[in-house]
This record gives sequence, C-alpha cells and structure tokens, in this order.
Amino acid sequence: MLDKTAGTVNVASAGNGGTTAKQWPAADPRAIGVAALDGAVRAAYSNHGGWVDLAAPGCNPAYRADGE
Repeated sequence: MLDKTAGTVNVASAGNGGTTAKQWPAADPRAIGVAALDGAVRAAYSNHGGWVDLAAPGCNPAYRADGE
C-alpha cells in the first residue's frame, strides 16, 4: 500500500500455503505482493497467482563464503 502522506511503500509476503489463495495484505492492489523462489522456480510452498507482483529468493539463497 502506498501511503502518499508518509512516502512509504508496503511490501508483503504472498504466503506459504502453496496455493492460489489470496493472502492479505499482499493481495491488496496497493501493496507489492512477493512470492518465494527456490533457485529459478517458484518455491513449492509459496502462494501464487495474478495478484502476486514479483518473486524473490525465498529458500536456499546462494551466497559466497567471502561475502561477495
């Protein structure tokens, strides 16, 4: 949800049910709904659907031991 008076943007998890069931506040059209990725594919547990705006790493994120 964009709060125009405060200049903030609300980002919310799509949920962990593995279904297309809408989860609020992520399903609110004023929020940015985020699904989880497992590598390059949607994580099996992540809710999904047309109401989700984007996806981001959600499990087993890759990282390097040197911090890069």
